[in-house]
Amino acid sequence: MITLSQVLHKNKDLLYPLYNLENIERPVSAITIMEDVRVEKWVQGGEILLTNSETLPQSEEQLITLLDRLSRLNACCLIIKPRSGMYHAPHFLITHAKHIKFPIFSIQVETNYLQVMNDVNELLFYDRQIDHMIDLDLNYILKSHHISDTDFDFISSTKDIDLYKESARVIQLRFSHPTKLPSRFKSLFRLFSQLRAILTGWEQQTRILTYFLLENAKGATIVIFLAADNRAVIRHHDIDFHSLESSIPTLSKAFHIGISDLHSAKALNQAYDEAQFSLKMSQILNQENGLTYYHEISLWRIISELHQHHEKKLYPQRLDRLLQKKELRQTLFTYFGENESLVNTADKLYTHPNTIRYRLQTIRKQTGLDYQKTNDKFLLYIATVLNLLDTQD
Repeated sequence: MITLSQVLHKNKDLLYPLYNLENIERPVSAITIMEDVRVEKWVQGGEILLTNSETLPQSEEQLITLLDRLSRLNACCLIIKPRSGMYHAPHFLITHAKHIKFPIFSIQVETNYLQVMNDVNELLFYDRQIDHMIDLDLNYILKSHHISDTDFDFISSTKDIDLYKESARVIQLRFSHPTKLPSRFKSLFRLFSQLRAILTGWEQQTRILTYFLLENAKGATIVIFLAADNRAVIRHHDIDFHSLESSIPTLSKAFHIGISDLHSAKALNQAYDEAQFSLKMSQILNQENGLTYYHEISLWRIISELHQHHEKKLYPQRLDRLLQKKELRQTLFTYFGENESLVNTADKLYTHPNTIRYRLQTIRKQTGLDYQKTNDKFLLYIATVLNLLDTQD
């Protein structure tokens, strides 16, 4: 993705900052003309906005509110063309822009919008060609079990980092309820713009070395690289769903996210597989707008693989038939999820503890597995996990 610094370098004789900028590495996704201030309808993140001074609100309160909205929506910057002469920004506008760190520029009245737009679009076109090549290379690396240093040469050159020597984490993000076309394209574009803004922020704060965002029709695959000696764990607050929801209100509670463990870049395929499994578990557990980490559900995968390679059933076959009944399957799953508390399980299922006890005793009578005995309890847990996984295949 191109940045504001690249645009400024290409247009250094056209754009005049209203104050000394501190951060010019802001991502640029598009350039467009702001014809009115109803920005929530079309600002999707990363846009350079061109406007004339007459379009801007005239009151101090309205103008400050507009800047706040543009900043919250992760617009890249605002370029103002005066009606005549040079644009003389009011002191309060410059003060507030500096306070929220939102870049504002002016252009001379004789400068045509097309001059700036053509330069930016040329940068964007070239950048998208490079991104396409990166996507092809990275997709190969993610799905290959045997990769070498040379496989990373091209994508490393685009970041000026030897990525093969670093650590990586893969994040899989999917819409839980994909919208129909063309609404999906609009939603996806907004989502990708917001993700780039967040990830670029992490990069600028040196929380990560760099990242790659692979877009698809259902969501995105994110590959994050960290220094090999940086074992930092990405926590829930790192992805700010509030900012996403404020920009895309129709997508509230619409994501499933799976996150791999941290691996050396040489094991990127393993990280990809872990993220895929974590995403699957997020969907099974219906954990919308939450992050499902592989280390939290890795036991489930071990159980699945153990079962596949075991010649005999680990538990009575009759239990599989019982768990076809949604009521019993849900009871066992909730019982283990609530750390074997009858009271909490009953609360979660809106029933009485005696009802939960009766269902568990029914399973004991028909299978011989007693939910109060440690060994039997483990076999019941295995059966629950496998049946949940099977329902999603």
